[in-house]
Amino acid sequence: MKPNDTLHLVLNKKWFDMIDSSEKLEEYRNFNEYWKSRILGKNLTKVVFQLGYKKNAPRMKFHIAFIGMAYGMGNWVHWNVGDGWVASTPSESPMALNHEWGFEGKYTTYVIVHSRRVLTSMS
Repeated sequence: MKPNDTLHLVLNKKWFDMIDSSEKLEEYRNFNEYWKSRILGKNLTKVVFQLGYKKNAPRMKFHIAFIGMAYGMGNWVHWNVGDGWVASTPSESPMALNHEWGFEGKYTTYVIVHSRRVLTSMS
């Protein structure tokens, strides 16, 4: 069986439309056991964004540039580079950590940074 290299994320309309228009370049998920089991130790190379939970909901597929972790605003951030994690201050990070994109900065957060689109729409 082929290992799954795709992360599936369900979004509300605001975030979906911002990603679709290339305005939003990162998606955020809480650092908890649920997301830890879906992100850490996986060889994720693609992300599928889905608009809501309907059976035939619009979806978009992107390549993952990298997945990072942010430890609140003004603290250390890490991002995955190859087989390891690199630590830096937020000012040195390639992550935007944008409040207008939904980043709260209160808790440790996974940051999924996507790059080029694989498919425009999926059914």
